[in-house]
Amino acid sequence: MSERCNDTLTMASIVGREFEFSQLKALVEDLSEDMLLDVLEEALAARVIEEMPDSIGRYQFTHALLQETLMDELSLTRRVRLHARIAESLEAMYGDDAELHAAELAFHFEQAQSMVGTDKLVRYSMVAGQKALDNYAFEEGRAHFELARNLLTDDTDGRTKAEVLFGYAQARSALPSEGDFQRLLDLMGEAYQAFQSVGDYQGAVSVAAKLTINVIRYSSGADVLLRDSLQHAAENSAERARILALFGDVTYLQAGSEEEASQALDESLKLAGHLNDKPVQALVLRVQSEVSSRNLNFDDARSKSEQAINLAAQVGDGNSAALAFETAANLNWTTCDLEAASRLQTLKGRLIAGGLRFSIDVPDMGQFYANWFEGNPSEVHSFFVHARENNLPFPQTLEALYLLELGEVEKGREQLDNVVNYADTEENPVLGHFVQGMAWGSFLLGTPQYANIARRMLPHAQRSDMYGNTELVTIPVAEAIIAVVLGDEELAAQADEKLREVPQLVSFMHTTSRVKGLVARMIGNGEKARHHFQDAIDFCESRGMKPELAWSYSDMSELVDEIDDDAEASQQLVENALAIANDIGMKPLINRILARREILKA
Repeated sequence: MSERCNDTLTMASIVGREFEFSQLKALVEDLSEDMLLDVLEEALAARVIEEMPDSIGRYQFTHALLQETLMDELSLTRRVRLHARIAESLEAMYGDDAELHAAELAFHFEQAQSMVGTDKLVRYSMVAGQKALDNYAFEEGRAHFELARNLLTDDTDGRTKAEVLFGYAQARSALPSEGDFQRLLDLMGEAYQAFQSVGDYQGAVSVAAKLTINVIRYSSGADVLLRDSLQHAAENSAERARILALFGDVTYLQAGSEEEASQALDESLKLAGHLNDKPVQALVLRVQSEVSSRNLNFDDARSKSEQAINLAAQVGDGNSAALAFETAANLNWTTCDLEAASRLQTLKGRLIAGGLRFSIDVPDMGQFYANWFEGNPSEVHSFFVHARENNLPFPQTLEALYLLELGEVEKGREQLDNVVNYADTEENPVLGHFVQGMAWGSFLLGTPQYANIARRMLPHAQRSDMYGNTELVTIPVAEAIIAVVLGDEELAAQADEKLREVPQLVSFMHTTSRVKGLVARMIGNGEKARHHFQDAIDFCESRGMKPELAWSYSDMSELVDEIDDDAEASQQLVENALAIANDIGMKPLINRILARREILKA
């Protein structure tokens, strides 16, 4: 190729593997359009570049190595100077539309920052980051805002600093890592304070309105920020409506102040209705649904969750829809309503097919529970694989128990240890399902290790657990299992008293009736235990909850032999339990049943 062709292609290689005729023309001012076309024709003939199909004036190098080879021929200084020239030329060419090409310009200004400084790099990184977030490209958005954040100095304009901190915090919140929630609230708090420091209280209000449910639930201090922001939010604004909804949620879950939460939620719903803000209406209904569910008013909870889903779907709000579906899925799990769970998944699939994009920072546990309750361990395995491969959130405690139920001891222990390490970190909350999961993990392993850890966690368990009413259900169930594992009759009696008014429902992975039966048997009340175990069997048989049914058959078998001395009835229950356990592959239960069967034969 000619020297002119090689020089032009070297310039093109700095633009990128793909480039446009108009971009090159702005960079090689000494060539007319006809001359530049001749150069590109030469490169096309040499098959160094090729025209992009269905795109006039757009080319790409035929192989990435060709582009890299041309770049490698340049010294670092020459390359930086070319990036600076390209950045400034493209910016001038794009004119008023420059921000539409923010990511491209940010790339070249980044490569040339040693020559041109960082002001424009920060500006275009912010624009590119926000555009990525708006298009659900969260990792890309985080990369742009992280770059801008790392360039902030004491001399950076205060408003620019606030906007960068806000964008970075939003990007991090969109893809939270486990144990990240307090850090995310702190980042949002930094942005909030940065806006206030330059007198931009509306900017600060915008930060408060962008807090996510998981961040305010699993961190400490969100209520303070939200309460402060209400002083500055405009009376009839959409931001105020959303902040009131968030404040109602965190006030109920963390402080347990149902009256104050109810006032905030009612005010939010009224304002959102006036503004016809359906996403906020859906959010409020979703929170009210959860409040009803935790108060064991399941009919009202189901009605409000359905309303929330319908509203979110009407306006295509994936975040509100994800939260509403989470609440509905948890309700179906609590009541073990597998038919409703199936309908919910069908509806979700239909909405996704219709173009609704769900927020991915909200765990979709409906599939897990439905498949585990129906005895489909391979589908449960696929659920966890998919979650990991796609960086989706899920509770490790559940995976630990699923693994232990199948006899995968090493992997199950590893997950339980991860939960312990998480909960033992000062800034992370101790959730009720951690405690219950640890206790049952100990039962499955036949060791007091995790039950002792669970007992240590009991006083620190927070209300903000998404899996049921912590005070009324989760903690008493956890205490009951801890008592059974550790042989603590005093704790068993306490749990028995607390569980007395708890109706038949599912707490995490257990029916409350079976747990009541375990405690009653331990404190020597055989007839009461029989009643509870039979309730568990009837419930599981009617709902199709196979793993818990197998355990209930096994528990009843032991009890019947113990108090009735009826080996035949006990043997039949053993066989019923074994059939289910073998089908699912529940190794700890299988081993327990086989040992039991040998005793009965003897």
